[in-house]
Amino acid sequence: MNVAALQRHLRDLAGFLAAAGGGKAVVDDLAAIEAALTPFAADGLSKFAEFLKAAEEYKRTGILKAGGGRSTAGSAATPPDALKKQIGELYEKAASASEEQIERTLAAVAHKDVQLDALKQLAAVVGAEGKAKSLRAKDKVVAVIREAITLRRAMADRRQQ
Repeated sequence: MNVAALQRHLRDLAGFLAAAGGGKAVVDDLAAIEAALTPFAADGLSKFAEFLKAAEEYKRTGILKAGGGRSTAGSAATPPDALKKQIGELYEKAASASEEQIERTLAAVAHKDVQLDALKQLAAVVGAEGKAKSLRAKDKVVAVIREAITLRRAMADRRQQ
């Protein structure tokens, strides 16, 4: 079975819903999904499922696994927008962030495919570009990011006391 069979099923479902008086929005959404699947029509469902898993991981971590398991994280000099967003949100909400949340986000940042220059840009998101500028080791830049986030959390704790 391949994705083309899934497309046929979606077309049939959309037709059934339209005939049964289903909402136009739902029918249109199904048609849009069916059309978006066209580039994958010849792929088997298991191959397409792997693609969806890679897409979910990219959404979650900003790391895109390409064919063969290799990963890409944007260019060497640019961190993925997803990582920038994750770090920025974590920094803004540091006062309420748990240690687990911090470590989980930093694990995505510390991923082996995120380049040193990209990590330094992530350090800038948390206001630590000065500390990270001269560093030459990725783990040290991640430590600077961790320090900025935990310092912000500690400052918020002190204000509450």
